[in-house]
Amino acid sequence: MAQVVPDICPREKEFGGLMKGLREDLVRIVHGNLDEYTSVLFCGSGTINIDVAINSLLPEGKKVLVVNNGAYSTRAAEVCEYYGLPHINLVLPVDDIPDLDLVERTLDDNPDIGLVYITHNETGTGIGNPIREIGKMAHEHGAICVTDTTSTYAMVP
Repeated sequence: MAQVVPDICPREKEFGGLMKGLREDLVRIVHGNLDEYTSVLFCGSGTINIDVAINSLLPEGKKVLVVNNGAYSTRAAEVCEYYGLPHINLVLPVDDIPDLDLVERTLDDNPDIGLVYITHNETGTGIGNPIREIGKMAHEHGAICVTDTTSTYAMVP
């Protein structure tokens, strides 16, 4: 049936309505308040989320702290390298959660960190990272926290 009806092109009102509904559903599914939160849709692989968040949210004159304990964190460090963004690639063991004291010391020692990146779940190892604790540290140091939840969104609180 989809082949015998007209296409809904991106410039049409119906397409905008469809996309708005999808964006709102992505907020609702994690019990978000639509008056406070929105979602932004990008076409691409999971890496596009890492790319867009890091290259567009890093404040000018600041650097990224990549809390790196796996493949997707490594990918975030590579994104920083590709864009020439100043960053610290805090490489940690892939078989354990990040050392929170080391993350805290790194933030203390580098007041120019403006964005902290952490993957929620490193799917290659199954490690679930302590994103709440790291997010709290980032915010206490005046930094934005970016969390890749590609493999956990709406599945793991």
